[in-house]
Amino acid sequence: MKKFLRYVISVSAPVVLLIFAVNYYVHPDYVYKCDIMDIVVSKAKYRLNTTNIDTNLDERLFKKKYLELYHDKDIDYLILGSSRFMTVSSEAVKGKTVLNLAISGARLEDLIAIYQASLDNKIHAKNVIVGVDPLFFNPNYGGRWWKTIAEYYYEFTNTSYDGGYNKLCNRIFSIDYFRLAILAIEERKKEKNKIIFTRDYKNEGFTRRFDGSVYYPRSFCERKVEIVDDFAKTKNDEEYNFEPLSSLTTNLFESLIDCIQSHNSTIIFVCCPYHPMFYHRIEKYKCILDSYFYTKELATRKNIMIIGNYNPEVAGFRNKDFYDEVHPKKESLDEIINKHL
Repeated sequence: MKKFLRYVISVSAPVVLLIFAVNYYVHPDYVYKCDIMDIVVSKAKYRLNTTNIDTNLDERLFKKKYLELYHDKDIDYLILGSSRFMTVSSEAVKGKTVLNLAISGARLEDLIAIYQASLDNKIHAKNVIVGVDPLFFNPNYGGRWWKTIAEYYYEFTNTSYDGGYNKLCNRIFSIDYFRLAILAIEERKKEKNKIIFTRDYKNEGFTRRFDGSVYYPRSFCERKVEIVDDFAKTKNDEEYNFEPLSSLTTNLFESLIDCIQSHNSTIIFVCCPYHPMFYHRIEKYKCILDSYFYTKELATRKNIMIIGNYNPEVAGFRNKDFYDEVHPKKESLDEIINKHL
């Protein structure tokens, strides 16, 4: 038995040491490609979009850098929400200035943290479009990614800051971080050589626009309706099966809304429709209608305009208006916002 243990230790020790060494020496800025983010944001200063950019970047850190670019500026429309709102740009608001701060897989903590970061950067938004998703009210949705900008959340809630997601003691023991570090080392040079700067936003590759919004690759935008329907029919919907709205989540949401209004910004709620086939699968969960009616009641109570509906039939959306089961096409979402504004 002792021989076996010595063998296991002799084999595993170098592997463990390798993980520790890589995780220690490869800084988070390198893993999360902060240098590439800096390049994109530096070009955004001159109203240039960046295409062929990797989609796998930390949206929270990215949006933080956009906020620094827009420091002490007036914005007509600030966009808060999930990836379902990341395409919203000036085309949706009649050419007005936009800063899109929507984040993939957003939780309520993300919206609060990113809005607080906008305040810290002295950005004044005349209007704030809040894309309200039912998943905001699911306290078990998503992971710890919001921790990369957690200091702003704790500032907003006036609670103690635990040091964030990427503390050294967290990352050196993390297999996930090791995997990201190895990928970053392998892909960095290749990525820097392929990105292109352009005034256009409709391109072959994934495009990040100068206002923080995105436009998807041509292959994604031009998917056949039948393929999108298949996604809508097979996508796992369990994350939408959560308990009815709790006071914990609604109080947190309302504290954000009150803060926005206290800074003299006009709020517009947008309830983005789901693909018809996917909606008819998730409408069985009570929380979907509860989320919509709560948002509608809050809009009435706080004198807020509300646009859209999770139900695509009510919103006037059809199968052809979607990229996949949850993301509406930019042009369709633009139209419903533009119509009301």
